Amino acid sequence: MVYFSAMLTDKDIARLGEFVATKEDIAGVNKRIDGLNDEVSKLDERLTGRIDGLDECLTGIDTRISGVELGLVHMQGQLAETNERISGLDEKLDRHLVLLDKLVEKVDAMRLEYAAVSTQLSRHEEWIKKLAEKAGVALEY
Repeated sequence: MVYFSAMLTDKDIARLGEFVATKEDIAGVNKRIDGLNDEVSKLDERLTGRIDGLDECLTGIDTRISGVELGLVHMQGQLAETNERISGLDEKLDRHLVLLDKLVEKVDAMRLEYAAVSTQLSRHEEWIKKLAEKAGVALEY
């Protein structure tokens, strides 16, 4: 045989076996890959089940949140009605307070007038008693 300096020798080929994978090595790697594929499939099934469970929970939460939102909208409407009624009551209360102030003023004026009339009546009674004494008339009460 003729050898060229660039040609591989049997010794070189034997050394390549240390660095290059054999059919058995590749078969072992394939078995490991198949095992990993099985594990990934099992993990995928478990995660799919859990994700489906989370979806159901989130759907329930969405439904409850929708109910809360509807309740809040209803409460806002009731609050607006209540605010309108309170505004109307404020106006009525203001009118009643004005009327009450006028009534208090009139009662004060009447009290002063009553005090004046009472004083005048007492004075007239004293005069009548003095006149009755001078005239010799006995008064009956």
